Amino acid sequence: MASKTPLIGGGGLNTFMNRAFALPSTGVAYTSAMGGPGDRVVLSPPYSLGGQVELKYEPYEFDFYLVDPRSAQSPRVIQRPFEVGVAFGAGVKVNSKMLDLNGSHTFRGAYSNANGINLSSVNEFNGNIRSINGSMTKNGYYFASYLMTQNIYQSTVDPEKSWGLFALYTISDGNPTPIKWSMFSGLAGNNLMLSREEDRWGIGFYHFGVSQQLLTSLQQINDPRRSESGVEAFYNIALNRFSYLSADLQIISPWVANRPIETISAIRMQSRF
Repeated sequence: MASKTPLIGGGGLNTFMNRAFALPSTGVAYTSAMGGPGDRVVLSPPYSLGGQVELKYEPYEFDFYLVDPRSAQSPRVIQRPFEVGVAFGAGVKVNSKMLDLNGSHTFRGAYSNANGINLSSVNEFNGNIRSINGSMTKNGYYFASYLMTQNIYQSTVDPEKSWGLFALYTISDGNPTPIKWSMFSGLAGNNLMLSREEDRWGIGFYHFGVSQQLLTSLQQINDPRRSESGVEAFYNIALNRFSYLSADLQIISPWVANRPIETISAIRMQSRF
């Protein structure tokens, strides 16, 4: 789902590296292989067990899914599917045009009856958001999002070769889901200079609005946290049809309250056979 997103698609392989962009939330929170009901995470599982149906009726694209809310990386999900509950959701994408330039608007909603830790009762935390423990649980969570993309410039020969604006806004229950809301926005796409159309580039800003119940609980156990923000920029050079080289820079204000702003740079090489 992430790799098919216009402008920012790539799923971390050849566009943005930060998971805020590369693996945006779909509302299906999950638990880790060895964890319990408190292992609610921010983003979507890389692998899910369930089913999805897609219907296309231009200019609309519909999808419906029902999955186990845990990551299918855990063998237990295969052995005992849906033992903690189900997650189901739906989305509709509307393809649009503005001044003959392609754009899209995607609305999505999800709900699960799985249990999670009541974030107002958190009494143990070792620094990883997947290891929250508390004295009470809370049943069910919901999620809604809106994603828009709009080309600012596109090739007349191949409209898929383009660059433009993107933005995503999400909101959730905020308890037991630890992120009440999130957003990202930026510019990304192809380099449309002659002979460099396969190059990709992007720059974006993201913010995770952490649940106030969670922040209050962590403050009470002397582990203060805050919401997290960051900026990322990358340029991906297509060396040939099979090899790609990316340079990436991230500047992040982490959710650890006493940690300074961090700068992360990286080089990524991808070869396809």
